[in-house]
Amino acid sequence: MSGQAERIVNVGVAAHLMLLEPGTFCVFHAPGPAHRKTDGGTGLSGVRVTRAPSDPDAAVMIRALDDDGWLGPDRGAALIRVDGRPARVLVTTYHDPARPETRPNLQVARLYAPAKPAAPS
Repeated sequence: MSGQAERIVNVGVAAHLMLLEPGTFCVFHAPGPAHRKTDGGTGLSGVRVTRAPSDPDAAVMIRALDDDGWLGPDRGAALIRVDGRPARVLVTTYHDPARPETRPNLQVARLYAPAKPAAPS
Protein backbone atom coordinates (compact mmCIF):
# COMPACT_ATOMS: atom_id res chain seq x y z
CA MET A 1 0.00 0.00 0.00
CA SER A 2 2.81 2.39 -0.79
CA GLY A 3 1.67 5.88 -1.67
CA GLN A 4 -1.40 5.71 0.59
CA ALA A 5 0.09 8.14 3.11
CA GLU A 6 -0.01 10.94 0.52
CA ARG A 7 -3.71 10.31 -0.21
CA ILE A 8 -4.86 10.79 3.36
CA VAL A 9 -4.22 14.09 5.10
CA ASN A 10 -5.07 14.72 8.74
CA VAL A 11 -7.03 17.91 9.20
CA GLY A 12 -7.36 19.85 12.43
CA VAL A 13 -10.92 21.09 12.94
CA ALA A 14 -12.32 23.48 15.52
CA ALA A 15 -15.84 24.84 15.84
CA HIS A 16 -16.98 27.94 17.69
CA LEU A 17 -20.40 29.42 18.34
CA MET A 18 -20.40 33.17 17.90
CA LEU A 19 -23.25 35.32 19.24
CA LEU A 20 -23.92 38.34 17.03
CA GLU A 21 -26.15 41.30 17.77
CA PRO A 22 -28.52 42.56 15.06
CA GLY A 23 -26.58 44.16 12.22
CA THR A 24 -24.32 43.29 9.33
CA PHE A 25 -20.86 41.76 9.77
CA CYS A 26 -17.95 40.65 7.60
CA VAL A 27 -15.81 37.63 8.59
CA PHE A 28 -12.45 37.28 6.82
CA HIS A 29 -8.92 35.91 7.15
CA ALA A 30 -6.58 38.43 8.76
CA PRO A 31 -3.25 38.81 6.95
CA GLY A 32 -0.49 36.66 8.42
CA PRO A 33 1.16 33.25 8.07
CA ALA A 34 -2.16 31.38 7.77
CA HIS A 35 -3.19 33.79 5.03
CA ARG A 36 -0.49 32.48 2.70
CA LYS A 37 -1.01 29.39 0.55
CA THR A 38 0.21 26.19 2.13
CA ASP A 39 2.31 23.42 0.61
CA GLY A 40 0.90 20.09 -0.45
CA GLY A 41 -2.19 21.29 -2.27
CA THR A 42 -4.50 20.93 0.73
CA GLY A 43 -5.85 24.47 0.42
CA LEU A 44 -5.76 24.82 4.20
CA SER A 45 -6.44 26.84 6.24
CA GLY A 46 -10.13 27.26 5.58
CA VAL A 47 -13.33 28.37 7.22
CA ARG A 48 -17.08 27.74 6.95
CA VAL A 49 -19.66 30.01 8.55
CA THR A 50 -23.19 28.62 8.97
CA ARG A 51 -26.30 29.26 11.01
CA ALA A 52 -26.00 27.53 14.39
CA PRO A 53 -28.06 24.34 14.65
CA SER A 54 -29.19 25.49 18.10
CA ASP A 55 -30.81 28.60 16.59
CA PRO A 56 -32.61 27.35 13.44
CA ASP A 57 -35.36 29.97 13.40
CA ALA A 58 -33.07 32.97 13.79
CA ALA A 59 -33.21 35.64 11.13
CA VAL A 60 -29.62 35.11 9.97
CA MET A 61 -28.49 35.40 6.37
CA ILE A 62 -24.94 34.30 5.46
CA ARG A 63 -23.41 34.89 2.05
CA ALA A 64 -19.86 33.89 1.22
CA LEU A 65 -18.17 35.92 -1.47
CA ASP A 66 -17.14 32.70 -3.26
CA ASP A 67 -19.94 30.55 -4.67
CA ASP A 68 -18.76 27.43 -2.83
CA GLY A 69 -19.01 29.12 0.59
CA TRP A 70 -15.39 28.34 1.44
CA LEU A 71 -13.25 31.05 3.06
CA GLY A 72 -9.83 29.91 1.89
CA PRO A 73 -6.43 31.30 2.85
CA ASP A 74 -6.03 33.45 -0.27
CA ARG A 75 -9.57 34.54 -0.89
CA GLY A 76 -12.89 34.67 0.73
CA ALA A 77 -15.01 36.48 3.19
CA ALA A 78 -18.54 36.06 4.42
CA LEU A 79 -21.21 38.67 4.99
CA ILE A 80 -23.62 37.94 7.84
CA ARG A 81 -26.87 39.79 8.44
CA VAL A 82 -28.68 39.31 11.75
CA ASP A 83 -32.21 40.70 11.98
CA GLY A 84 -34.45 41.28 14.98
CA ARG A 85 -32.56 39.70 17.86
CA PRO A 86 -29.10 38.39 18.70
CA ALA A 87 -28.35 35.05 17.03
CA ARG A 88 -25.57 32.49 16.92
CA VAL A 89 -23.51 31.41 13.94
CA LEU A 90 -21.24 28.37 13.80
CA VAL A 91 -17.68 29.10 12.66
CA THR A 92 -15.80 25.93 11.71
CA THR A 93 -12.09 26.21 10.98
CA TYR A 94 -9.84 23.70 9.22
CA HIS A 95 -6.05 23.62 9.27
CA ASP A 96 -3.01 21.37 8.91
CA PRO A 97 -2.26 20.11 12.46
CA ALA A 98 1.40 19.56 11.52
CA ARG A 99 1.68 23.28 10.74
CA PRO A 100 0.20 25.32 13.60
CA GLU A 101 0.99 28.52 11.71
CA THR A 102 -1.79 27.60 9.27
CA ARG A 103 -4.52 28.03 11.90
CA PRO A 104 -7.00 30.60 10.63
CA ASN A 105 -6.71 34.04 12.16
CA LEU A 106 -10.18 35.46 11.62
CA GLN A 107 -11.40 38.98 12.00
CA VAL A 108 -15.00 40.08 12.38
CA ALA A 109 -15.90 43.61 11.36
CA ARG A 110 -19.29 45.14 12.08
CA LEU A 111 -20.43 46.99 8.98
CA TYR A 112 -23.85 48.15 10.10
CA ALA A 113 -25.81 48.44 13.34
CA PRO A 114 -29.53 49.18 13.20
CA ALA A 115 -30.66 52.38 14.88
CA LYS A 116 -32.28 51.82 18.25
CA PRO A 117 -35.74 53.31 18.60
CA ALA A 118 -35.85 56.46 20.70
CA ALA A 119 -37.16 56.06 24.22
CA PRO A 120 -40.63 57.52 24.75
CA SER A 121 -40.57 60.90 26.45
